[in-house]
Amino acid sequence: VCVARSDRVDAASGGNSSWDGSLAGPCTVSRAIQLTKAAFPQPTIRMLPGVYVEGLSLTGTTTSPIDIVASGATIADAIALNVQAGATVRIRGPELVGTNFALSCGGANTPASKVTVLDAKLIAGNGDANVVGGSECEISVSNSKLAVNDGGAITIATGASFIGDRLHIAGTQTFILMLFNNVHLAISNSVIEDPVFNFAASSSASALLSYNTIVFTSANEIQCGTVDPGF
Repeated sequence: VCVARSDRVDAASGGNSSWDGSLAGPCTVSRAIQLTKAAFPQPTIRMLPGVYVEGLSLTGTTTSPIDIVASGATIADAIALNVQAGATVRIRGPELVGTNFALSCGGANTPASKVTVLDAKLIAGNGDANVVGGSECEISVSNSKLAVNDGGAITIATGASFIGDRLHIAGTQTFILMLFNNVHLAISNSVIEDPVFNFAASSSASALLSYNTIVFTSANEIQCGTVDPGF
């Protein structure tokens, strides 16, 4: 979509923290977020192609969703995308690389957050790293790849929901975990490689897996009702 110059803020990996966010003077990502939250109506943030070593952090209730177009942008940090305390974010096209989380959303006893990710690649580090994790958050991911090495592909806890469509979830021991209370998972039209499903949640939780191809290459299984046998 073509948008007016005033409806867009440009950020670059080498942007300046005091520039205005024009194409001739792209700013840093944190500066772009500041400019967007201060404007009405809010412009779209365009992250120009490149490698960003500063993670995206969006905290606090937003008057309307913050839209980010990040096609060609790689965001690499301990947490590549962090959405907290009531923020609502939509992002399209990024590669999110996190040594702890590719995407982290929400937290206990905070206002509910919401994040929508489209056409993306989400990659987590080794060991205990998670591709997607959150609580008190609504997470939607579509047409994207989630890659993990022996960690959590999706870990949702109290008050979180994850809706995934047209995903490719790949790795070694790709854990999909539901923990504690009021958690909801739905994955459809996706390919899931060697998952470890563990639905250790209360009876207020729900899980729906539909129209997927699930490939087990090790002795994994779908574990249902680890905490509440009635779930």
